[in-house]
Amino acid sequence: MAVFNVRDFGAKGDGTNLDSSFVEKALKAIVLEHRGGVLFFPAGTYLLDKRLDVTNTWASIQGEGKAHSRLLWKGANDGGGIRLTGGGYSAEDSRSFMIKDVSLITMDAAAGTALDVRWDGAIVRSPIKKLVVRDVEITQFDYHGNNPKGSWAKGIRCFVPWEVDISHVSIHVAREDGILFAYPSCCGMYLSHIYVNLARTAIRLRHGPEGFFLSNFQLVNVQIGIDGRAHLDESEAATNFKGTVFAMTNGHIDTQLHAIVFENSENVQISNVSAWISNSTTPSNVTSFTKCSAVAISSSRINNNRGAVNTNGIRLDNCNGVFVYGNFVDMGGTGQSVLNNNSSSVHVWP
Repeated sequence: MAVFNVRDFGAKGDGTNLDSSFVEKALKAIVLEHRGGVLFFPAGTYLLDKRLDVTNTWASIQGEGKAHSRLLWKGANDGGGIRLTGGGYSAEDSRSFMIKDVSLITMDAAAGTALDVRWDGAIVRSPIKKLVVRDVEITQFDYHGNNPKGSWAKGIRCFVPWEVDISHVSIHVAREDGILFAYPSCCGMYLSHIYVNLARTAIRLRHGPEGFFLSNFQLVNVQIGIDGRAHLDESEAATNFKGTVFAMTNGHIDTQLHAIVFENSENVQISNVSAWISNSTTPSNVTSFTKCSAVAISSSRINNNRGAVNTNGIRLDNCNGVFVYGNFVDMGGTGQSVLNNNSSSVHVWP
């Protein structure tokens, strides 16, 4: 695949001069190539004031490392950083998209989504078959300095890819969701080495994929860690996550309300996860399952870290087939380790 260096199209990457028009020229050249190409950002800070729209092409985005290739947006930038749009249902002409080794940074306090992957039924060509996000940092300007500014609403929003592979990604400061999966067409979601800091919800599953696998993760300073509830609009029919496998292993969640929440789901597997409640005032549940079946929680540490009253470790409402074993659950005497409300076949071992 051909490489299109944005510097060859006039971009300076000095963090002072606007590079939006030059990056757009490079994108247009990739479209004209038909076979697509790699939009390459050499080391530098590229100041942008427009969203980058990649529509129905083979373009991928690559830098020289997230600490070196920095894409910096100022202003409203059309509501986001990068928008990737595919459409249609032709598996023969389906696209894969990769973004790697860059940072997506905003200076705007009301920025939209840093990486927005969506489907457009009006486009009669190909869908996005696979999304790969690797070694990417999504953050606010000067996050590690003394004068941070700006925040994304969402870090990554996935609306359509059949398969998602996200690894070695860090997201700092998202007003809404760190990572949102918003449509049920995904066959598999594979996430590893994920770090989300300061978000309302770190990872939210609005619809169920066929498989969700999360490993080696840290979700800290969030209200909700993993939200596996079907968040439906009024116009949508009721659905559930039956037939889906959810596997979460080797992670840490530091949350204010709930570490893990699932509803109408089955085959939920949690192992080697530490989950902490850091809110000292609001009664809550560290983990909560409603109308779920085949739930297994093992070798995990579940703590009420701040001593919030009436906070439970594992809450089960109308569930069937729950196995809890080899865990350390400490609610500090203010709540129950396992609260069972009308659930059957619940097995708890030390």
